[in-house]
Amino acid sequence: MYTSGSTTRPKGVCGTEAGLMHRLRWMQQEYPFRPDDITVFKTSIAFIDHLTELFGPLLGSSLVVVPPAEDILKNPLGLLHYLEVYHVTRLTTVPSWMRAVLPALQSRALNRTRLLSLCVVLLSGEVLMQWLLKAIRLILPNTLILNLYGSTEVSGDCFSFDCEPLESDWGYPSVPIGKPIPGCVCKVSSDENDLNEGELWIGGDLVASGYYNDGYRTMENFTVCVDDPEHTNMWFFKTGDYVKKLESGILVYLGRKDRTVRLNGHKVVLDEIESVLQMCPLVAQAAVTYEERRNLDQNIIAHIVVRSKNETNTARM
Repeated sequence: MYTSGSTTRPKGVCGTEAGLMHRLRWMQQEYPFRPDDITVFKTSIAFIDHLTELFGPLLGSSLVVVPPAEDILKNPLGLLHYLEVYHVTRLTTVPSWMRAVLPALQSRALNRTRLLSLCVVLLSGEVLMQWLLKAIRLILPNTLILNLYGSTEVSGDCFSFDCEPLESDWGYPSVPIGKPIPGCVCKVSSDENDLNEGELWIGGDLVASGYYNDGYRTMENFTVCVDDPEHTNMWFFKTGDYVKKLESGILVYLGRKDRTVRLNGHKVVLDEIESVLQMCPLVAQAAVTYEERRNLDQNIIAHIVVRSKNETNTARM
């Protein structure tokens, strides 16, 4: 399964069937699909969520609606039509889609045409902000909302958080990523030996064996634990995400170890975009930043210093 990339060759993740089945069985045990459920398959096959969207309902003999791809790609609101017409009961999507269609959802709520059929909404792939969760709750007050955390390297999802008990003033701008699902082992790695704050490492049944034909990246992002007696010789994936473990045991996402951001569920490396921009003979320097504002789209902004004519001629030579 190839991960999403920005400007370099995507990494082929050597996942396992056992890891995927473990993820699917967990969902079926905790939040089961039922024969009367109706789901929608609308995720690109370049994104790992398409596997759980397609195979998850099969375990519960649920109906899967497959809308034409062009209806979804051209207009994000097109999916709302299918949700309403087919009375979809379960939806998996990224927070940025919910944010994009939020005005339309609010309009439906005011006109008393709520999406009453939605029983479960799974949000993953991006950080779920507290303000967005609050807005969704107002529109879907009776819907179970789960915040899932994971990546292609860990069979999609390895942490989950039921958003129902979350207080509106709990002290963090984002919703917790929760606790590991059964079979998932988490380790907080810190140079300062702080067991409650640091980089999140994932081990256990869900972890991939590495990257296809790329030993360097495998050694860089995966490791065998040797310094922790509790997890000796366990294979871990180093997520690059910094987290904080609260007294309750749930984890909160704090940020990235590198300059990687999530855009519509896809990882985008800002350093890679800068490198490509600086390959242009007209560009002397380039800096790329990421901006996210409440109720607005996410933006990647490039700041460029253009070479003078003499510098451009020299660079071309």
